Amino acid sequence: MISKFFINRPAFSGVISIVIVIAGLLCMFNLPIEQYPKLVPTQVVVRADYPGANAQTISTSVASILENSINGVEGMLYIQTATTSSGTMMLNVFFDNETDPDMAVVNVNNRVQAVLNQLPSEVQRLGVTVRKNSTAVLGLYQFYSDNPAHTQLYIANYIVLNIIDEVKRIKGVGDVELWSLMNYAMRLWLKPDMLAAHNLTPLEVIERVQEQNSQFAPGRLGQEPIDGSQFAYTLTTKGLLSSKEEFENIIIRANSDGSTLRLRDIASVELGAQDYLERSTYNGVRSVPIRVTLLPGANMVEVADKVNATIARLSQEKSFVHVTV
Repeated sequence: MISKFFINRPAFSGVISIVIVIAGLLCMFNLPIEQYPKLVPTQVVVRADYPGANAQTISTSVASILENSINGVEGMLYIQTATTSSGTMMLNVFFDNETDPDMAVVNVNNRVQAVLNQLPSEVQRLGVTVRKNSTAVLGLYQFYSDNPAHTQLYIANYIVLNIIDEVKRIKGVGDVELWSLMNYAMRLWLKPDMLAAHNLTPLEVIERVQEQNSQFAPGRLGQEPIDGSQFAYTLTTKGLLSSKEEFENIIIRANSDGSTLRLRDIASVELGAQDYLERSTYNGVRSVPIRVTLLPGANMVEVADKVNATIARLSQEKSFVHVTV
């Protein structure tokens, strides 16, 4: 009997037990955090926004160009693209498990930059983002306020300024995504009857707004080769418009009789949300959700505790209430 062998040799049994305990302690710090090996391929997401475009337009003018450029990048398995009628494109590039996620982002970004000048000017102005994506969702947090004066737009803006950056800096957090387009934006509601009366099109109005809502560098006054100048002055001009009144005073057309047609004459201007396509509620109260994902290989329990503690601390500063779903 094997048990009898160890019973008759207690010193030997004690040594074996000590060796097993020491080996267990050594292995405890080297065991993987996850129970199973990594099975989900490395994923890189390319996002582009084309306001006003439908799914077909953004598919032909943006998605097809990026797909042709990214296709064949080192280590790629396949590409998956989704376009929406709200003018958003999400292009997912999947790599094999051996690919370094950071290097995959660099390779994809290089392909995107190579064809950036072929994209529509509006897409170039808003920018094309390239980032790593993790399928491990750490949590979905709903933010709302008991104060009726705190609208969804106010809460979303507070989250962008005070919550998202703090959570992103937590070690082990992959990404923090605001599930809302409730960002502050100057909205111009054009009046079709006034456009027809003045023989204008929406594109002409957009061109005038872009011309007068720009940042310029006028240069310096008194520099060489001017002789006898003792000082050089840097010229400053009015930059981007920031108030409702400034947008309302944008000149759309100057008439021959000296009168001017301004934006307020053909449109209603208000400071509102970037988009009103999404609406979220928690227990019947308007809320703004954020999704937190985990970096590959990070300890989910440890990172979740840090995220919960950080959000609890930040939410108390504005009397927000948060809940993890």
